Amino acid sequence: MEPSPSSTVPWPSSSLASSMGTLTCPRRRSMPSTSPWMTCPGCVEIHLSAQYVATLTGNMVRELTGILYHEMAHIWQWHGKEGSWPPQGLIEGIADFMRLKAKLGVSGNGFVGLGNHWDEGYAVTALFLNYVNDLHPSFVAELNKKLYDGWSESYFQDLTGKSVDQLWNDYKQKFHKQDVV
Repeated sequence: MEPSPSSTVPWPSSSLASSMGTLTCPRRRSMPSTSPWMTCPGCVEIHLSAQYVATLTGNMVRELTGILYHEMAHIWQWHGKEGSWPPQGLIEGIADFMRLKAKLGVSGNGFVGLGNHWDEGYAVTALFLNYVNDLHPSFVAELNKKLYDGWSESYFQDLTGKSVDQLWNDYKQKFHKQDVV
């Protein structure tokens, strides 16, 4: 049975620490059939562990909104085709970039210039992508479009005129562990 177009959010009524909430959203394209977490045809499910939520500190509404922005970004991302998928760190970095652009910060503690490689993922990659996007407006959107067909490091060169390694070196030279604003 196909789920309704509206999202469902069943939240537990028992122990918060041992439950998990589920947000079910219609998806716009097929995901790889090897995804074991896919439980309903035509949907993407976002699972939010109550145990994880219990560990959060600070502004809970802001943090939960940030998590949802990050996870919802995955629904709209292109992942290429089997055999030419982008690095997982890039996928997570793009999702965190969307969170950053919504002024919700990045996952965990992020510092501009932190990291050892551009595709470490999450905050490291998001902040690097933000740097590149500032130099070349719409870079991340254009990169996502290219990911429809598959992955190539040459996309950075195509879109910016510089290799990803040159952009990473420029980024690392410009920033030295500055706090995220």
